Amino acid sequence: MPSELDLSEEFQLSLVHKMCADVDWMTAYRGFLKAEYATIPGLSVLIGEIHAFYDKYATTPELPVLSAIVNRNHPPQVAAELALLIERVKGSEISDSRTAYIQERIRDFSLASEYRTRVIEAAQAINANDLTGARRSFEAALSHGQLGTDDSIMLFDEKSIRSRVARTVEDDARERVPTLLPSLDKKMHGGSDKRCLHIFLAPPSRGKSMGLVNIGANALYAGANVLHVTNEMSARKVAARYEMKLSGMTYEEISGRMPAFMEKMRKFRSLYKGNLNIKEYPARSATVLDLETHIRLLARKGFETTLLVVDYVDELRRPARDNESYAIGDVVAALRALATKFDVPVWTATQTQRGGLNKPRLDMDDVADSWEKAKISDVMVAMCQTEKELTDSIMRWYLIKNRDNAPYTKPIYMRTNFKIASFKEIHVEL
Repeated sequence: MPSELDLSEEFQLSLVHKMCADVDWMTAYRGFLKAEYATIPGLSVLIGEIHAFYDKYATTPELPVLSAIVNRNHPPQVAAELALLIERVKGSEISDSRTAYIQERIRDFSLASEYRTRVIEAAQAINANDLTGARRSFEAALSHGQLGTDDSIMLFDEKSIRSRVARTVEDDARERVPTLLPSLDKKMHGGSDKRCLHIFLAPPSRGKSMGLVNIGANALYAGANVLHVTNEMSARKVAARYEMKLSGMTYEEISGRMPAFMEKMRKFRSLYKGNLNIKEYPARSATVLDLETHIRLLARKGFETTLLVVDYVDELRRPARDNESYAIGDVVAALRALATKFDVPVWTATQTQRGGLNKPRLDMDDVADSWEKAKISDVMVAMCQTEKELTDSIMRWYLIKNRDNAPYTKPIYMRTNFKIASFKEIHVEL
């Protein structure tokens, strides 16, 4: 188990190594890497030089370039001392496991360093009888530890009351991302809600990944920018499923009629403004923090994510905990927090227990591994199918959890056509 805080020299050298070696990593974590956080003599100078280079050239200096910068910008004696420090940075091994570790601990390092810096400032201010300055230092430290912006509500504030009352159901629906599955959208008051975690529940090989593709593809029609994270299959295979869904063509038809397929894709692009980014990670390798990093990198390139699809939560990397159920809960909670942080709906999927394979109807008791998934999620959709329904390409969806409406409602019947990666709502006479 890692320690609660890691301010060690080894950890700090690893951070500087990553700053120089990986521009994307630097972009994502720059806010956590202030020069004044360094406790090794001279390291704050190196961090300052890296920041200055990044600000000027929008990239990071590799270590040989950093050495040249040091030699150019500092007197010979200082440059020689910094050169020895750069050699120590070079010697800090950055394995995949080490990268994952520093990504997990960087927030704690940043917060602890900020507290330490501000406490020292406050102590100096107190010694100088500057109580106002001490208070500012403490407030700055507390502010650094806060998440997000001030979106709290004062219940009896007149302006706030008028704003809330003026909202209509239509206003709420416009802020949601529609699934274009009429009954599901109706039950969810217009679509997938921002800041909420939506989970498909199904046995293995019953269409969870196809369901997620349909959620993502239908959101494109509504103008959403969809980030689809795949932890199970290749990005190429996921892209093929989106292409089949959007074109209505099978994989064989796409391969054999490429001009017709390309024309369909061009027409879609001209009519609808949604866009799609597919990010592939090996199974059990990506953390929620990795997803956050990719969202920030896309934003830097002009792609503002408005719907996140994660295929699927069970294949995200879990923290080391004695209780596996709580470790899974940590991942699910972090994924829901990501929805809140970026103000987007998140869709993912999870497996049932083994007994769920033969059940005609699933409920939350069938969630595998950890009850935390059911407890933390905002919406859970059970994908139910008997053997006969499987043969007939029919599936029933039940909204078994919904914070904004009653669960356990009537089933939503779907016609499945996996040859074109399609779910289509149908009416069934009972």
